[in-house]
Amino acid sequence: MSPRLRKIALCTIVLAAVLWFGVRSCENREATAGNALPTAAAGNKSAPAQAASEVAKPAPTAAPSTATTSSQTGACVAWPIPSDTDSEDERQRKHAALQTESLAFLSHALAHPDPLVRAAAALLAEAPDRQALIASARHTRDPALYTLARQACLLEPDTPACRELSLTRQAELEPDNAAVWLAIADDAMLQGDEASAAAAIVRAERAPRMEQRVHLAAAVLAGVPWPPERAVGRMGVVEAAMRAGLAVGLPGHVGLVRHCSAAAMADANRKIACGHLADQLVRPGASLLDATVALSIARRGGWSTERTDALQTRLQAAQRKAADVKDPMEQRWSCAAAQALSKRVIDASAMGELTALEK
Repeated sequence: MSPRLRKIALCTIVLAAVLWFGVRSCENREATAGNALPTAAAGNKSAPAQAASEVAKPAPTAAPSTATTSSQTGACVAWPIPSDTDSEDERQRKHAALQTESLAFLSHALAHPDPLVRAAAALLAEAPDRQALIASARHTRDPALYTLARQACLLEPDTPACRELSLTRQAELEPDNAAVWLAIADDAMLQGDEASAAAAIVRAERAPRMEQRVHLAAAVLAGVPWPPERAVGRMGVVEAAMRAGLAVGLPGHVGLVRHCSAAAMADANRKIACGHLADQLVRPGASLLDATVALSIARRGGWSTERTDALQTRLQAAQRKAADVKDPMEQRWSCAAAQALSKRVIDASAMGELTALEK
């Protein structure tokens, strides 16, 4: 397994305990029928690619029997939900109707005039769309677009243009983003280059902002105007984008944790620097994982007992709120669920999970 894939696997395990969105395993999704879009095509052995392609394979055309049309109301309506009392044919028909709505939204996003919307949709589309995104990003100066293209490279690693995309170039586009320097430190540490990792962490310490983009694609798609009576179609795509983001856009803190280990902070200067890095990890834009790592560093990085206790209280409250987010099947495809999901993912992407949970 490559170092990058090892990092993805490690972060997936850590994030499972703290992520707000309550991502479930494939088995649980199958057990709660109607809770997710159909899985990727058979034969796809790449976990990230599977997550990103969940809305890419067309389903048989079907129309829901109980959904009110836009010409009738122009307002969001509840969608027919597959239930245990349905016949197999009825369950398949409802699933197909839901997927058809999601595919309609995805097609709309792929043709959108905004290149960032097209790029976000490309992560969930067929391989040629992702490859086109990668090729188009080689000369972009938009760090958000470049981020999506690098995420696409994890789904299409054999694309030649991927050799021209790198974290180094990402840092050139946004040298003020601590998250990029921490990602560079992780890569360097995984390759055994501790000197480069330490240099990147110094840049992270001095960077004026922290912007993680795990859910960038989901947030971009959640903000695309779409008829409210068809909100469940957009919701399906946004959920798939969230899963894809977790598969390919997870932040890692391996380099930071090693750099700020208890042994390393025996050095007074390192201890002060690591205290500053803990400050970075709780800036607006921080995730729950960022805050969790910040707490472990802060305890031995010079923060006062009052500050560390306050952060622990803050983090525990956010984690409790995240755990309280319920997702009962009977509400899964409701208007309220569709609207709440869009707001949640936009807020989390704009201000970070921690701040969004504190609203």
